[in-house]
Amino acid sequence: MGVDSNDYPFCKVKLNPKGKRRFLYIGNTQPWKNTMQLTEIAKKIPKFEGGYISNGSIPEWKKIADHCSLDHENLTKLADEYDFFLSVSTFDAQATTVLEQMSIGMVVGSTPQSGYDYHTIIKLDPHNTDFNCVQIDRMQQMNEEEYFSISKANLDLLKKNHFWESIAEKVLKMVGI
Repeated sequence: MGVDSNDYPFCKVKLNPKGKRRFLYIGNTQPWKNTMQLTEIAKKIPKFEGGYISNGSIPEWKKIADHCSLDHENLTKLADEYDFFLSVSTFDAQATTVLEQMSIGMVVGSTPQSGYDYHTIIKLDPHNTDFNCVQIDRMQQMNEEEYFSISKANLDLLKKNHFWESIAEKVLKMVGI
């Protein structure tokens, strides 16, 4: 999977205060996306703030929109308001939304079923709500230096493995050009 860095430019430059971090989900609500786990997390954490973009419903989360253009203006607004992208799929190998949010500078919490096993992704479990709440608390308490270190490392991984430029370079190398 790949993402065009021109379409998803790095724009995450500030972090909400500790304890007031906000969480984002973008995607559908089909059973394999496991959005019920997002609802369970929100129920267990007092004052949890999660927002989503989907034509489905995620109880306990704020609906941002059914659909919206992820142009530079909207991406910047999302990056200003939200701090972490969450994906709790039971199976969804290589979800593009994970790469897109990494590209704009947002740190990702995701299940291994996302297909991305990078050390920079905060591990979540598709079924263990208590574990996920501990991870959410870790995200809430993360200092800015660690956050932006992870964000930069994600960008480096994307440049190496998932930006169109790197993918095209690999393909050209494979065909001998």
